[in-house]
Amino acid sequence: MRAFKIPMATASLVAAGIITGMFGPGLPTASAVPTEDQLIEISKRSVPETCDALRNLPTAQGVKGAVADVQSQTKLPKWAAERVVGHAVRQACPERLGLVQQVVPNFP
Repeated sequence: MRAFKIPMATASLVAAGIITGMFGPGLPTASAVPTEDQLIEISKRSVPETCDALRNLPTAQGVKGAVADVQSQTKLPKWAAERVVGHAVRQACPERLGLVQQVVPNFP
């Protein structure tokens, strides 16, 4: 077998070309900011887990855990996951709304 000697700069350009060909010209960008209506729709799907989490741990730490769970499941940014938790609580376990409002900034 014959070994080819390629200058390092050329090898780097070839590798970059292969990667660009496989994955496109750049990494995917963040998707559009979700609307409030979209967050409400997502919250409908997260109601059982959110309310169960807050029944089991009715503290600020429970709210933060519910937010982290929503983030993990949906890949939403933290602010959006906080709103999803707030909407879920408002819909299905409003007795925890005061706690959520203490933890989630600017949730009405």
